[in-house]
Amino acid sequence: MLTMMGCCFIACTAELPANEDLLDSIKKRKQLIVLTTNQPTTYYIDREDKPAGPEFDMTQSFARALGVEVRYVEFDSTEAVITALRNGEGDIAAAGLTVTAARRQEFDFGAAYMDVKELLVCRRDTAPAEHFCRCKIPCQVEKHVR
Repeated sequence: MLTMMGCCFIACTAELPANEDLLDSIKKRKQLIVLTTNQPTTYYIDREDKPAGPEFDMTQSFARALGVEVRYVEFDSTEAVITALRNGEGDIAAAGLTVTAARRQEFDFGAAYMDVKELLVCRRDTAPAEHFCRCKIPCQVEKHVR
């Protein structure tokens, strides 16, 4: 499987009253609610038991610019983050999320800040890579033999 994706923040405004936008809502409550997952490339708890990671740094900077505090809500999966955002449980999702056509129809995306190349690597003596193309994931098989 080989796919190029851009990671970004996404926001959903479906749960807001018609006369209030997302930024006004955040400023009014003085809190930015960030939905995330604990992953080493995005947001994680470091050795000193403190939040860290690029998405932590970016959301902290965004909150400072708005003059609000941040509350992080962690989920076990990307799908859980997307569902929570859809249900209005947070203001933005920051969890190494990728832009897809379906998500673009439902959510507002920020600018991509990272390109990701996903690879599925398996041993030669296991199931052939073509086996994984039957899954519900985009798949392109490239064989590299050494």
